[in-house]
Amino acid sequence: MSLNETLAAVVQQNLEMIKGHLGDFTDAEWLTRPVPAANHAAWQMAHLANFDVMVAGVLSPGAKISVPAGLEQCQTKEASKSDDPKQFPTKAETLKVMEEANAIQVAAVKTMSDADFAKPSPEQFRSFAPTIGHLVLLVPSHAAMHLGQIQVIRRKLGRPVMF
Repeated sequence: MSLNETLAAVVQQNLEMIKGHLGDFTDAEWLTRPVPAANHAAWQMAHLANFDVMVAGVLSPGAKISVPAGLEQCQTKEASKSDDPKQFPTKAETLKVMEEANAIQVAAVKTMSDADFAKPSPEQFRSFAPTIGHLVLLVPSHAAMHLGQIQVIRRKLGRPVMF
């Protein structure tokens, strides 16, 4: 398996991990906070969905993703304090964005060369992901950090621990 095939598989597996962790959440549970002031899944997944859309745009400029109105505003610090379900897309809407972005990411990574991975990432990412390769690797590691937080919500809801 080549490097780009391996990375594409990891990016695809990332989406499956997210869907597995959230599969049994209702839209009401989507707004559960494990403790006061902690982020609920709706905020965390809006944040990840926005990041996934940005990365898809870097890897495949001009790619089109159906993003619900207001998704970008859902990841702000102000939105993180809100428990209003009207302020956030539903779980299904958010996962649809993530699925579209993931498909674009996977397709792009499969065609990339070592030289492509070595190119500098856009300036906004460069301090923590200096190259496109680093940016691709950030997709699953960023999600894994948030999935750890989702595990705490799962425990609060009495759901089985995943993995």
